[in-house]
Amino acid sequence: MSKLRLLALLVSLSPGTSLAQPGRPPPMIPVERLPEVPPLVHGDLVGRFGSRVSERLLASTDPDERLRGVQRLAASDAPRDLDLLIRSQEPGSLVTRDLRARLAAVRALGPRLAQDAARQVVVRALVDGATLTSGEDAELSALLRDTAAMVLGRYGGAQGADALAGLLRQGGSVAVATARALLAYPPERLDALLGGRPPNSVELVELLRELGDLRAIPMLRQALRSGDLRVRAASLVALAHLGDGEAPLVARHWVGEVDPMARLAAVRVLLQTSPSEGRAALVPLLRALDTRSEALRMALESPGSELVKVLVNLAHDTSLLPSQRALAVEALGRAGGEEAASALAEMLSGPDAHGAALALALSPGRAARRALERALRDGVLRLVAIRASTIRGLVLQDPPSGFGDALEAAWKGTPNDRAAVAFAQVALGKRAPDDEELRAPELSAAVARGALVAGPEALKKLLELLERSPNAPRRHREALALGLLATPDGGSLSSRMLLAWVEEGGACAPLAARALASRDDEAYRGILQRLLHGGSPQLRSHVALGLGRSPNADAAGRLADAYTFETEPLVRRALLRALSWRQEPQRNAVLRLAASLDPDATARAIAQGALRGFRAPEQAIGDLVAWLRVEGVTEAMALRWERPDGLVLPVVTDPDGTLLVPGLPTSPSHAVLPPKP
Repeated sequence: MSKLRLLALLVSLSPGTSLAQPGRPPPMIPVERLPEVPPLVHGDLVGRFGSRVSERLLASTDPDERLRGVQRLAASDAPRDLDLLIRSQEPGSLVTRDLRARLAAVRALGPRLAQDAARQVVVRALVDGATLTSGEDAELSALLRDTAAMVLGRYGGAQGADALAGLLRQGGSVAVATARALLAYPPERLDALLGGRPPNSVELVELLRELGDLRAIPMLRQALRSGDLRVRAASLVALAHLGDGEAPLVARHWVGEVDPMARLAAVRVLLQTSPSEGRAALVPLLRALDTRSEALRMALESPGSELVKVLVNLAHDTSLLPSQRALAVEALGRAGGEEAASALAEMLSGPDAHGAALALALSPGRAARRALERALRDGVLRLVAIRASTIRGLVLQDPPSGFGDALEAAWKGTPNDRAAVAFAQVALGKRAPDDEELRAPELSAAVARGALVAGPEALKKLLELLERSPNAPRRHREALALGLLATPDGGSLSSRMLLAWVEEGGACAPLAARALASRDDEAYRGILQRLLHGGSPQLRSHVALGLGRSPNADAAGRLADAYTFETEPLVRRALLRALSWRQEPQRNAVLRLAASLDPDATARAIAQGALRGFRAPEQAIGDLVAWLRVEGVTEAMALRWERPDGLVLPVVTDPDGTLLVPGLPTSPSHAVLPPKP
C-alpha cells in the first residue's frame, strides 16, 4: 500500500482526528483518490478493526472493556455485528450479568426491534430488571427495567405493544414500568392492550384512565363485574374520569356496600360528578375508622360546609393519629366559614396551634381574617398569629388589620418574636435584608428566608453581608448562603471557601457545589468529576447545574457521560437542564436518547425542549409557603430544603425550631438534615 493510501486509510478510521500541526494548514487529500483505499473488510483488518475485536472485548473480565465492546457493536450497521450483539445477551452470559453493558445493548437494539430476536432480548431485560430489588445494583437494575419498557414502547410497534400489554397484566414493578411506557407511546389499537378482554389489573385500568381513550368504556363497564374488587373500584373511577354516564348510577348503589374500598370509590366518583351529594356521602366515611384517612384526603380535595361539623369533631379528637388530626385541621381551613374559623381559633392555644394558624392563614373569607386579628391582640397568641398573618399576606394578599402594630410591639419581645418580625418585613418588602437593624446574626436566618420572595437583588445582598463577616458563626454563614440561589457562580466568594463548604457537608454544600462547578477551574476538575459521578444525588445534581454554566467547551461531554448510567431522576433532570444551556454538538446524542427513552416524563420533556432550542429554566419563584416546626428544639438549626424543582436550599430555623419557607413553585417539598461529617 502506498504512503498516500495509508494516510487516507488513517483518516477514514479516525474521522474526528485532525492531522494539522500548530501554524500549518492540514494536509490536502484529493477527493478523487479516496475511493482507491481498500475496503476495511479485506484481509487482516477484520480481525484488527471488526467483529473479532468486539468479541474479544465482550469476553473481557474488565467491565469497561465489555461496555466498549457493546458500544462498538451498537455503532455498526453490519448484520454480523447486530447478530453478535444479540447473541451477547443470551441468558447467563458474561455481558448479561453486567448491568451497564446490558443497558447499553438495550438502548442500541431499539431501532432494530423489527427482528424478533432483538425484541426478545429487550423483553428479557425488562423482566430481569425487576428481579433485583436491593443492593448496590438495585437502582441500575430498575433503570434497565424502565428503559427496556420505553424501548419496546418507542420502537416495538404493534408487537412491542402486545408484549407490553402482556406484562402489564402481571402487576408489580414490571406493570408500573410498562404502564409508564405505554402512556408515553400509546398503541394505535386499543385492542393491543385489552386483547378482547376486560382489564384484569389495577395498573391496566389506571393506564386506560390516563390515556383518556373513550373506546375503553365498554371494557371498563365489563370490569365492574370482575371478581377482583380492586379492579372493580379502579374501573368505576376510570369510567367517571372518561365521562361515562353510568358511573354515578353505579356509585350511588355502591355507597351502601360493606366493603370500604367500594364505598371510597363510590364517594370519589360522586365528588367528581355531583360534589354536594358526594360530600354528604363522605361524612360517614370520615367517621369510620377503616376509611377515615382516605376520606380526609378527599375532604381536602372537595371542601364544603357540609363537612365542617364532622371535621371539627375530628380535629379535637386526641385519640386520632397526629397525621389524621392535621388533615382535619387543614380541611377545616379549606372549608372556611364562621364555624370553621371559630374552631381553628380555639386551637391556637392548644397542641395543634401551628396547624390551626396555617389553616387560618390560607382560609379565604373574612371569618378567618377576623380570627387572626383577635389573636394579634392577644399577647400569648401574638407570635403564632404574626407568622400566620405573614403567610396570609404573602399568599392571599389579605393581611389582617392591626398587623403593623403587632409587628412593632413584637420587635421589643423575645428572640423568636424579633425573628418573626424580621421575616415578615423582608418577605413583604417592608425592609431590605441589609437594613441596619436586621444585620444581627440572630436575625440572619429569618432575613435570609424572607429574601426568597423579595427578589434577586435581596438575595444578592445576603452574599454581601456574608463577605463582610467571613469568620461569622456557622449558622449565620449557612443562613446567608441562600444568596447563592441568585448568584450561581458564587460572586466574589473564593473557590477555596466554596470547596470548604462542600467538604464540610452542611446545609449550603449543594449550592456551593453548583457555584464551584460553574467556574470549572482546572485546579478543581478532579474534585468536580468525583462529585458528579460519586457524590450524593443532591451534590451530583448541583454539580451538573453548575457545569451547565461552565466556560469550558468540554463540559457538555462530561455532562453527557454522567447521564449515561445515572439512576436518579432528579439528577438526570439536572443534567438535561444543564445540557439545554450548552451549544456544543456533544450534547445532541444524549438529548435524543433522553427525549425518546428516559423513563421520567419530566426529563423527556426537558430533552425534547432542548432539541427544539428551548433553554430549560433552572429555578422558579412560586407563591407557596411551607410552615415546619421541629419539636424539642431550643436553638436555631440548619436544614436542607429540597424543592420539587431539584434545588436544595440552606435554611435555618428560628430559635424555637419554626421554619417558614416562602417562594416555593409547587408542592411537595421537604426538609432534611444535612449528612453528618
